[in-house]
Amino acid sequence: MGTNVTDLETSLVIRLTGHHTMIISIVGNVLQVLMPGAAITFTDVQAIRGMYRAWVEARLEADNAFRPYRKGEVPVAPRYPIPSQVVTAAVKITGTQPDPLIMARTADAVRNRAAQVAVRLGRVTIVCDDHAAFVSQHQGWTEAYERASDLWPIQPISTARDQIEAAAWERKMRP
Repeated sequence: MGTNVTDLETSLVIRLTGHHTMIISIVGNVLQVLMPGAAITFTDVQAIRGMYRAWVEARLEADNAFRPYRKGEVPVAPRYPIPSQVVTAAVKITGTQPDPLIMARTADAVRNRAAQVAVRLGRVTIVCDDHAAFVSQHQGWTEAYERASDLWPIQPISTARDQIEAAAWERKMRP
């Protein structure tokens, strides 16, 4: 009788609306980020740099997605229940990360008429269904990158941000 072998690949998608807090902690020799719905643990500098890169690149796209639908108005996604710091999934991110995938959609392109930015890094996708959620995430990942310097040797945030933005613009300008 043979042995059955099964491969299992999981993905995590977190959807967020509105302002929320992220709790960033150093736990032993790892960096842990708690947000509504998930705990994400980073085990090394390459992992947190990959996530920070994803959110810097997302900020470059977010201005277009969240441009006012009408003058002075930013559409807000319909509200749905958001768990307060309840963890429904835990993920560990280690090592060099793949290029992030940023999906920014304007209100005109979304059925519920609210702009959306989704950031995918590996098998983790974080969807911000409104501008407030995006701002909370961008600020949280910036803080997480800064806290990483308490654990690992890491580039200063201004240097990292400038390099990431320059590389992103260079990729965009390629034919």
